[in-house]
Amino acid sequence: MDAVMLHRRFHDAGLRIEPDGDKLLVKGPRRAAAIVELLSMHKAEVLALLAQAGDAPSPIAGATSPAAGPSFWRDFFEERAAHREYDGRYPRIEADQLAFGEAILEWHSRHGASPDRYRCAGCGDALPREAGLILADGAHVHFGGIHGVKCIVSYGAKWRGAAVAALRELGLDPPDGFEL
Repeated sequence: MDAVMLHRRFHDAGLRIEPDGDKLLVKGPRRAAAIVELLSMHKAEVLALLAQAGDAPSPIAGATSPAAGPSFWRDFFEERAAHREYDGRYPRIEADQLAFGEAILEWHSRHGASPDRYRCAGCGDALPREAGLILADGAHVHFGGIHGVKCIVSYGAKWRGAAVAALRELGLDPPDGFEL
């Protein structure tokens, strides 16, 4: 894992770390145990980053960060799966399935196609202004009437399928038992 991304994650989780020789002193909420586990797995890189950065503020992932790369998505998945398994006490197979679902949502939020507000994102037909249902990502779909929920279901299958295909290309395959 990239130490800069890990540094950003522990900062966002409310953790405070400080080097103590060849050890890391970690203070923060118990709910961040999965991130503490990642810290321990990458202790050498984090110690080197802290030594190099001193008291510099943590970097923010931008357009040129490794966030779009395969390692980001593997780490994203692993962090969430570990959180579900250890904090949520889910069996690992369920934790993996839930974490992959979170990865799909995150990919869609970052890279999903911008929907046309005058066309149904499910069937592609024109939508008059103020008609249909507006979803959280800004997509407009038919709802009720002759369409029922078909357009919502169709749109969901489209964007989730696109996200799964993109994540596969990045080396993150759906876990066993995962269903769209």
